[in-house]
Parts: sequence; structure tokens; C-alpha cells
Amino acid sequence: MVDMEQLELIYFQNNKPVPYLLQCGVEILIYPIRLEDWSVFYSSLTVFTIEKVEYNDLDILKLPYIDFLKFLIKQNDVHEAMIYNVLSQSLKEKNMAISQSNSKSVIAILDEEDSIKSIITSKEMEEIKKIILKQNIYNYNDRYISPDIKKEIEAYNKIRYKGVVQPNFEKEKVFVMSKSGMSEDALNKMYYRTFSLMFRMMVDNDIYFANKMLESSPKYDVKEGSMHPLFAKEDDGISSAFTSSDKLKGKIK
Repeated sequence: MVDMEQLELIYFQNNKPVPYLLQCGVEILIYPIRLEDWSVFYSSLTVFTIEKVEYNDLDILKLPYIDFLKFLIKQNDVHEAMIYNVLSQSLKEKNMAISQSNSKSVIAILDEEDSIKSIITSKEMEEIKKIILKQNIYNYNDRYISPDIKKEIEAYNKIRYKGVVQPNFEKEKVFVMSKSGMSEDALNKMYYRTFSLMFRMMVDNDIYFANKMLESSPKYDVKEGSMHPLFAKEDDGISSAFTSSDKLKGKIK
């Protein structure tokens, strides 16, 4: 089992490729994604966020992970291209195929002559998936959330963020360029993990100073001052939904 905290300290926060030793004896590298490749990569990444438990089927729950990926492909053949897109960019490998080894489903990494270079087992694929998600999305939360809880969170967010529009990726890039003075070429060479942190900190910093200006006004009675976002506890979007949603719903009523 991989130690995600160690990977965070050594590799994730430094945007270094993560070495991963396969059971077949071959060490592969799992690379972080640069900004210029993020849009296409992210459009495929959702296939690895689909959980078996969402199907509420014991037979599916028992499936080894690569067999579950095969099931997803049968459900929608677009999933196959999504899986290979994420893996090809993360592993820097162009030729891969879902195959069989010792009567078990595996992902085979092939050379230019279609000969097998290495084999990824189901258990390894689950770990590699987690590494890819946490490596690129700094605040990725892999806790399973049931459909009922998701509905509660969505209802809370509709109230909390009513009238708020999420900027698209292009606007996020332009915002960071305008604040930092970086060129688009320089920004595109940045890793997405660093960019997303930079974007979030710039937005939070603007909001913080705007709030501090309001707090200094005699028109506002502020009982507790704003804390700088660098030192504030991050909101995972889950805890706050349950501590605040009833209060917010009460205000709407």
C-alpha cells in the first residue's frame, strides 16, 4: 500500500514524477500534468472517480478494479478512450491494452512492436488511480459520499452560491496572468496542481482584503475579524454543508 503522505512530501508538492514499482519488476513513473494539457486530461479523469458502490450491486462490488473498468467500457465505450487518455499522459506511454495474465485482467504496457514491456494488476491500478488524482488535484478528497449526502451538499451549495458563476478554465488563466504578469506560454508550462493553488490563493487574497476594508468601516459591526486565507482551515465542502445548511435554509424560508 502506498503512503500518500510520503508521496505528498517528496513528490506531489514538488511536481516530481512518482516512481512506482510493479509486481512484474518494472518501475514506472507517474507524471503530473502541465496546464497546457489539463483541459483534455481533465475531461477524461472523471472515469476514475466512478465508484463501484454507486451501482448498488454485489456482483459489481466484488469485481477486481480492471474488471470494473471493463464493465464501465461495456456501459459506455467512450470510457475506453478516457482511460487510455489519462494513462498515456500520466505514464508517458502511447501503447497500452487491457489484457489477460494468469486468468486475471491486467493493463499491458506495450512497445512499438506490440510486445509486453510491463503489466499493471488490478490492485496496482487502484493505487495508480489514487496517485494520479491526488498528484494533480491538491485538495482531492477520496472519501465516498452516498447519493443522499450528495443531494444534501448540492442543496446547500445552491443556497450558499446562489447567483455565483464558476469561471471557466480560460478565465482562470487570464485572471492569474493579469495578477502575476506571467505570459500565457509561461503559464502553460506550469503544472496544474501549482496553478490551481495559485488561482485559489489569489482569489482568496482579494476577498480577504475586501473584507478587511468592510471591517474597518463604522457601518459594519464585526464580531470576529477575517483570517488571512493562508492560515485559515480549508473548507472541504462537506463539513460546512452539514453545519450551515439548516441555518441557510432557515434564512431562505
